[in-house]
Amino acid sequence: MPFVGLDSLVNQAWSLATDHYARSIAILGEGGIGKTTLMRHIHNKLITTPNDFDYVIWVTVSSNLTLEKVQDDISKTIGIFDSEWVESTFEQKSELMRSELAEKKFALFLDDLWEAEVDLQGLGVPYGDGYNAVSKLMFTTRSRTVANRITTTILELKMLSIEDAWKLFWNKVEQDMFNLEYAEQSYINMIARILVVKSRGLPLLLCTVGRAMASRVNHQQWFYALDQIHKMEGTDTEVNILLQFCLDSLPNHTIRSCLTYFSLFPEDFTILKNELIDFWICEQLFVDLNLGYNAIDTIIRASLLEEEDDSVKLLDMVRDFALSVVFKSQMFKSAQLLEPTDREKLITVGWISPMKNSIRDLANLQQNLLNFMLNHNPFVMIKGQFSEFMDAVTVLDLSNTGVVEVPREISELVSLQYLNLSRTWIERLPVDLNMLRKLKCLNLEHNDQLREIPRRLISGLPSLQILKMFRCGFSVEKVEDNMLYLSEMDIDPLLQLQHIKVLSMTITCNSALSKFFSNTKLVNCTQSLSLEVFWRTKSLDISPLVDIKNLRILEIHQAEDLKEFKWNLHRSNRLRERTFEGLQELTLEKCSSLVELTWVILAPRLKVLRVKSCENMKEIISSKQLGETWKEGEDLEVFAEVEVVALESLPKLKSIYGRALPFRRLKRLEIIECSTLRKLPLNSSSAKGNEIVIKAEEDWWKNVWEDDVTKAALLRYFNPLILM
Repeated sequence: MPFVGLDSLVNQAWSLATDHYARSIAILGEGGIGKTTLMRHIHNKLITTPNDFDYVIWVTVSSNLTLEKVQDDISKTIGIFDSEWVESTFEQKSELMRSELAEKKFALFLDDLWEAEVDLQGLGVPYGDGYNAVSKLMFTTRSRTVANRITTTILELKMLSIEDAWKLFWNKVEQDMFNLEYAEQSYINMIARILVVKSRGLPLLLCTVGRAMASRVNHQQWFYALDQIHKMEGTDTEVNILLQFCLDSLPNHTIRSCLTYFSLFPEDFTILKNELIDFWICEQLFVDLNLGYNAIDTIIRASLLEEEDDSVKLLDMVRDFALSVVFKSQMFKSAQLLEPTDREKLITVGWISPMKNSIRDLANLQQNLLNFMLNHNPFVMIKGQFSEFMDAVTVLDLSNTGVVEVPREISELVSLQYLNLSRTWIERLPVDLNMLRKLKCLNLEHNDQLREIPRRLISGLPSLQILKMFRCGFSVEKVEDNMLYLSEMDIDPLLQLQHIKVLSMTITCNSALSKFFSNTKLVNCTQSLSLEVFWRTKSLDISPLVDIKNLRILEIHQAEDLKEFKWNLHRSNRLRERTFEGLQELTLEKCSSLVELTWVILAPRLKVLRVKSCENMKEIISSKQLGETWKEGEDLEVFAEVEVVALESLPKLKSIYGRALPFRRLKRLEIIECSTLRKLPLNSSSAKGNEIVIKAEEDWWKNVWEDDVTKAALLRYFNPLILM
């Protein structure tokens, strides 16, 4: 949400956040006015700007305040959330936290505080009289009473003035009125004034209503929109009526359902776009990955969804409204509402989730659940309790938990359609899981300990549409019926999946890679690919990767023998074709024989580049490799879309690129243990207008600059890194 009319408050909030004498600050205002956006901006700036805070902590509190949840959130940020923590009582947790924070300087951000009686000292936060006077508290609240009881330093966000509201509204409409006849302009301006007044100076409503009007090009359409709003008057609050109008203005019922589905996740919840699309596909909202991304982009353009890199989240006011729509309509019977605090409502519709909690067992959970999310509970213990209360479950998420073994009872959940086992400690999958005949999505990503997937399991899942095996491990020991054996990785079971639409893969040998490339269906639905080990492979032909049109993420790990990528850059049309159109993230790690990575210029939409522990890497982009194709003065727009560059443990690296680049979208640059890199492809105009972070060792930073003007221009972005 833009800070229209709030520039002075942004500057004032930052001044207070860095003022030694301002110990507590309240950001006061009603819902939708931008409190959380403002405080998040200060929080993020504090994280990325050099300062002397030991911890910068963010906690979403909300009206359903649970002190244990606040304790857990703080403990995770300060690094004491472990098995001892989970076993501790509330009082013991308070003492553990107090012991960690007593001698530290911290900034605590509490979002959406509804009660003034939050006993920080009782929680274990050593804040207040008699404690560290340099720590800081900043919080948002809708209640003046809460603000006054806690602090005397209050930043109040008020409604935008008519002038600023008008400006923000038309900024979102994005229409050129000067091409219309005078009478048409007058009619539209009259209706626009009514809509601006109805939005009451709230930035959220001005943005969403403005975007809803953007496609209306004549006064008849504007009159019709106003008439639709008038017909709803008296049926709900004015805020909800305008949000209902914005929801109705989305292109079709499917996209409207996508938005309301997202409201089923917790307040302030952020989810990766591709994981959200997985849910939508299982909910039968889409059958195609690209349609899902299009839906997300549409909702973002409508200002109803916030984008954070590859993730999205709902603003509180939009979520509250969308959630009311779900409850009224009883939609998404197979969906999962992730709010344990709304327990009574949840039981009536079969939704529950104890995600991001300290749960250790499942003994007290309700029966007849439809969807169950246990993710982000790292110490949960699962001992065959599923069939007792989840025989109708359709969604089961055990990702980011301490699960070490998949209970065979899961195979009895015959209604299951979505199973997420990513980022766990499991070592093998039981073949009995092939009894899940209705399973549409199986996520096994980032399971480094996984050593065995029976061939009969994957080929025995006839309904599977989404299979994710990116960074899923491999076995160096040959075991019968195991498709993860390193030297003979078997992708034949994948060829039997008739309905597969989304695929992420880990491949460890050339034979499997060749077979993969030869199957058009697998290639067309692959979005992430990890190439690992490739023993005795010195040269890798990456030309076939061009055919993976939906490939967004490529990683190459532990290919110690790999010396070169085969690609003919000297074909004159190749640089202009920019053939890896979809590739957005590239990671190389422990490829010790590689010396350059020039082919990366063929990925014009690359956003993230990570290169780590490649001992002989000398250049990222080699001018010599470009040869005669690159002519002096030719603009290749190298790294035009790049947002993150992270280079680490590259002791022989001398060059990233031969000349300065604009880096128009750069957000983060990390240079760690690259001692021979003495020049960066930057000048005083690089990343102009961006708030970027540059992390590197201070000694390296002092010696890398030949141009004092560039050094001075970038100094404010530098965040020194201290290696332990």
